[in-house]
Amino acid sequence: MKKTETPQRFDGFGDPRLAFFRKLKKENTRELFLAHKEAYEAHYVAPMTALLAEASAALDRAYPDCDLAAPKVFRLNRDVRFSADKSPYKTHAAGVILARSGRAVMEAPAALYVHLEPGDCMVAAGFYMMPKEALARYREALLDDARGPAVAALVKKLEKKGCAVGAGETLKKAPRGVADDHPRLDLLKKKGLIASIPLDAAELGSRKVLDRIVAFGKDTAPLVRWLVHEASRLSAFLAPGVRIKAGRRPSAPWRTAIRSRPSASCRASCRRSSPGAA
Repeated sequence: MKKTETPQRFDGFGDPRLAFFRKLKKENTRELFLAHKEAYEAHYVAPMTALLAEASAALDRAYPDCDLAAPKVFRLNRDVRFSADKSPYKTHAAGVILARSGRAVMEAPAALYVHLEPGDCMVAAGFYMMPKEALARYREALLDDARGPAVAALVKKLEKKGCAVGAGETLKKAPRGVADDHPRLDLLKKKGLIASIPLDAAELGSRKVLDRIVAFGKDTAPLVRWLVHEASRLSAFLAPGVRIKAGRRPSAPWRTAIRSRPSASCRASCRRSSPGAA
């Protein structure tokens, strides 16, 4: 019988001052990384893995109508193939929990994104930069007076709680076809939608940072769930007329269908069994 490993408890990051990354910013070389590789894995990778695992478990009930993907800790290596900057390593540690199982990072909103960098420690949630199809659905929902006010109210509530609301890119002018006096123009200009708060560096060495991240994740869950249903690619995998209702966890067959695009025969079967089908 295969032995099941007990998940590691998060007790803080081993290097809360982020000394390794301060050194890496000054000397971004393979030699420096290899000299500190064991410390990097012990002080950052292992704690980040434990933090995300505990946070995911704590947030599960905040997502009753969609699955959280397995937590992912990002690799330190940079993709330098198309970059003028050939520095081999990132100068921050980061991890993410997507609000959709089985999708690429850029194709689904994040329930949590944790970023640790000297002078810039933060936690965020949402869609940093939406793919073209998701952006079109997002704007369509915002323009709909039956759906748009809901996300505007969620954003305003988060701002009142001290969250910064932004995006990976924001237009300077209204999108084509949108009036300059539209009541949700600020949101329509965004090509993504994220909420974030800074993390106190003084808390990185204890469980206090986990408590803060979980509280933030619960506050932002309604916004992320709205993005899952209105902007992500979820709608592309459901039969016509079928939606996962807020507050209700889909049955096992639907959760499986959400994870990967169904085959033609599966989609036909879903249509026959969907509400309102002949």
